[in-house]
Amino acid sequence: MADDAILARLIRRLDRSPFWKFLGMELAGAEEGVARVRLALRPDLKNSFGIMHGGVIGALVDTAGALALLTTGVDGPIPTVEYSLNFLAPVEGGAVTAEGRLLRRGRRIAVSEVTVTDEAGRLIAKGLVTNLVAE
Repeated sequence: MADDAILARLIRRLDRSPFWKFLGMELAGAEEGVARVRLALRPDLKNSFGIMHGGVIGALVDTAGALALLTTGVDGPIPTVEYSLNFLAPVEGGAVTAEGRLLRRGRRIAVSEVTVTDEAGRLIAKGLVTNLVAE
């Protein structure tokens, strides 16, 4: 279930992100410890093989992981210190959704797991994102 206060807080933060707007990402939902980001494939997001560029998927994973942390009320900087990503299937059309789930939030480090699926529910990618929780 989405939490309106969490959604409003995330939207205020995302409105200050030129990169978010540049890619055309959409906040598809959020609740405590979980955030979903949607992105439709456009021609300018394709690589030379005609599929969604891996860097775009990486940006989705990074963003969904960070947003999962932000649902907990963190308000300061949360730089990504590491992320890993496994590509499991190509995206040839339609949209994808990245769902970030906060696995652990410590005093200084937070780790989120991110799953990327297409509109049919097919698993596209799996990632792990580590953010620094600034004081």
